[in-house]
Amino acid sequence: MDFVEYRTRDDLTPQELKDRLACLMRWYTVRRSPWLALAVATLLDDLCRHPDYDGTEADRCACHRSVSRWRYLAGSDRQLVQASV
Repeated sequence: MDFVEYRTRDDLTPQELKDRLACLMRWYTVRRSPWLALAVATLLDDLCRHPDYDGTEADRCACHRSVSRWRYLAGSDRQLVQASV
């Protein structure tokens, strides 16, 4: 049996977070789901707060605004958004 390493979001590098974000955003364009929007918001928030993220202050500000917008997209299901905060 092969060993599969399980990694949490906290273990991901900024580039890995960006790669996952790109995948989720593409998936969201096909299947608009509050769960996907919330997943994007969560990963974006993780990226903004990552200690190794090398974005400028303007990049971080834009990242935080994007988190708010993605949470708004997920907001069609209020309980889902409230449960994640």
